[in-house]
Amino acid sequence: PDESHRRTNTLIAPDMSHCKTLSDFYRELRVLQERAHGRDYAAVHDSIARHLSPGTVYKELGVNQGTSLAAALLNGECKRLIGIDRDLSRYEKHRHLFEDYVREIDDGQELVVVNASSTDTSVKEVTE
Repeated sequence: PDESHRRTNTLIAPDMSHCKTLSDFYRELRVLQERAHGRDYAAVHDSIARHLSPGTVYKELGVNQGTSLAAALLNGECKRLIGIDRDLSRYEKHRHLFEDYVREIDDGQELVVVNASSTDTSVKEVTE
């Protein structure tokens, strides 16, 4: 039976080290997430892209490996993107793709990713 749309409660963390660009990383990871969790799992990425307007600041609590942060960054509308997570170990494996994208596009977008709890008041200075 086709289990490509089977829902699970576990976040997937595939090896994405072969990805050379943020676009490749996002496209491939989105497909894998939808296969693992169902077709609508990544609908939030589409919603994020639809609701961003030029010059906005996008803040994300719980970056994990960065799929939805990548969706927001690739949208190109935000002037500043802020990701906060107390465990960035999965994101760190691909941080260079995010930083390379921001550097190559060079359109004034700023990406800030903070290793902290979302309830940590000390991150307020960084994220304002």
